Amino acid sequence: MERATSHHRLAMELVDQAMTQRQAGQESEAARSLRRASLEERFAALSLASFYELEPTRSVMLRSAASLALECGDLEEASFLIEAGLEGSPPEEIRLELEELNLEIESSSRQRASL
Repeated sequence: MERATSHHRLAMELVDQAMTQRQAGQESEAARSLRRASLEERFAALSLASFYELEPTRSVMLRSAASLALECGDLEEASFLIEAGLEGSPPEEIRLELEELNLEIESSSRQRASL
């Protein structure tokens, strides 16, 4: 759990950094920071994915990782993380948020297909 926590903290620092970079007009740097954040959060979330007794932390981390993957445009990764988050018995609120993210992926997929 300690390892997951340190990766999660780093991911959140990178998200903050990306927001600051975006505000400064540094889009490419922001994209790189966000991608690094996504990878860190993915590592943190997947390290907890099979520990169903850690709900709601487990599904919250997977939701966060899925959201970052989606923001980076990695629809397959986001979908994989959502599926992992929906396994077991996530709290109702988190389950609904994961399902909303899944709808966003479907919408993004349709938009990409129409281009």
